[in-house]
Amino acid sequence: MSTDMDTAAEEWGRMFAAEAGVEYVPLVRRRDADVEGRSSIQFLFDRRQRFEASAVAMRLLDKDLGVAHLFVHVENWIAVEIELGNKVFEGGAE
Repeated sequence: MSTDMDTAAEEWGRMFAAEAGVEYVPLVRRRDADVEGRSSIQFLFDRRQRFEASAVAMRLLDKDLGVAHLFVHVENWIAVEIELGNKVFEGGAE
């Protein structure tokens, strides 16, 4: 079941990726982080999109948004994951 926070996080993630020059991200999803008031955002890319995954990871690092985890997820998806405060989605700020 999708919540308003999930929708806001997905919109933020897709906009963030677009600003990194990435036209399409197959899946952007949010889950609650271990710390209250924070979310974990995953950008999932097809294996053929390794350069797009790298572009998003580098933009996250350039914007100093924390540590981006880059790894191969189940079923060979490339995942870029970051933990952010929920205020990023609520206020639209980076």
